[in-house]
Amino acid sequence: MSFLHSSEELKKLRRVISKKKSDEEVVKIATWIVKDDLSREEIFERFEKVYGPGYEYLIDNPSESIIKAMALIEKAGIDLKRKKIYREKVSAILGLLSRDKSVQELSLKFLDAKGKNKVDALISLLKDKDPRIRMAVANVLGWIGDIRAVEPLIDLLKDQDEQVRCEAVASLGRIEDPRTVEPIIEMLKDKEPKVRAYAAHALAKKRDPGALEPLTCALKDSNWLVRAIATEAIGNIDNPRALELLIDALKDENRSVRKTAVQALGKQKDPRAVKPLIDALRDEDFIVRIEAAEALGNIQHPDAVKALISALEDEYENVRRAVIWSLGKIGHPSAVEPLIQLLKKGDPHLRWEAVKALKSIKDSRVVEALIYALGDVADYVSEEASKALVEIKDPRVIELLTSLIFERWMLSHVRIKAVQTLAKIKDSSVIELLIRALEDEEDSFRIEVVKALKKITGQDFGDDKEKWQKWWERNSL
Repeated sequence: MSFLHSSEELKKLRRVISKKKSDEEVVKIATWIVKDDLSREEIFERFEKVYGPGYEYLIDNPSESIIKAMALIEKAGIDLKRKKIYREKVSAILGLLSRDKSVQELSLKFLDAKGKNKVDALISLLKDKDPRIRMAVANVLGWIGDIRAVEPLIDLLKDQDEQVRCEAVASLGRIEDPRTVEPIIEMLKDKEPKVRAYAAHALAKKRDPGALEPLTCALKDSNWLVRAIATEAIGNIDNPRALELLIDALKDENRSVRKTAVQALGKQKDPRAVKPLIDALRDEDFIVRIEAAEALGNIQHPDAVKALISALEDEYENVRRAVIWSLGKIGHPSAVEPLIQLLKKGDPHLRWEAVKALKSIKDSRVVEALIYALGDVADYVSEEASKALVEIKDPRVIELLTSLIFERWMLSHVRIKAVQTLAKIKDSSVIELLIRALEDEEDSFRIEVVKALKKITGQDFGDDKEKWQKWWERNSL
């Protein structure tokens, strides 16, 4: 396009923009299309250049903005059909997914299908010679989910283009129709591993028991991604054999396959998976060990506790954190002492996790442990202990906290945290003791006592002990 021609078109566009209020992004896209004849891909590249990575989170629906920009260009009397964005059709195809009816109508118009049903319009494009168009159409038909697209998409599984076959398989996986299962199963035999992986993923969504045998074969696929997704799919199928297959997959040479098998076993929550998952706590890959610990926590079987306690010595912090979380989920008393020991160690993240885990275990030792954690030097650990003491509703909590606030030798921040915790509990039995605590010599401590009294009683007498005492004498009956 010549510079003069582009300049004239920009003038036309600006005249329309001056009369019609449009979003900033729409104007920007329209200007780029007119000035530089950008394709859809080039528009997104330009967005990334202007806004940086993650621009899609800053712009509200860029695909709709492109359609509106095309309409603005057309309104300006510019020949839109000469532009790449129109000829490539992809933006108009994706525009049919919009919830905005006006955008859908514009998209049909730009596909030369004005007034047609969008599904019919899309199906007619499945024979387009451009694989990018066939791919986009297959994708959109899957999201629309209309069963009229099933047979045309099945036919598309024979397409010469690998990515078109991938999109056709994925879309069949999204459409709720029994006719889709067998064709997807057949695609597990495709020559391209990417297509086979898409087929396994589609079957994972279907959860069809009839897919178990073909997926079992896919567990022996030469491509690790196919094996991993087949493992996930098997985990979604309700069949007694699925458990055995997932346990076998724990021996796969690829860590992603093993990780997927561990995750699937955790979701199934079958006690028979406990022993294999305990073995997985010793896997050479730390990600697998993390997943194994979490899976055991989800199953919540006491037989896992001993192995989990041993795994507290794992060299990786994230593994240890997952183990602590699982011990809390299982809630077995034998985990209390090891968790208490963690409260005395150097890593504040692990102490924080230990506090959360202890809160979940019903055991007499937990209250004293949480009182101890109240004095943690890390504020977030101390605050977590305070929250835990409020939540466990043990009658000893109030007794221990009130005795703590009168221990003058205790560090100031510990006494203050005890008062703050009593304020959260809001039990009237502590009012008299808090009034007595107003005699304390430390200003910061008295300030917290006043706040606690205000929160519990709804009254405000500052730090005037005499007024609080008189109020309490009148209202304590």
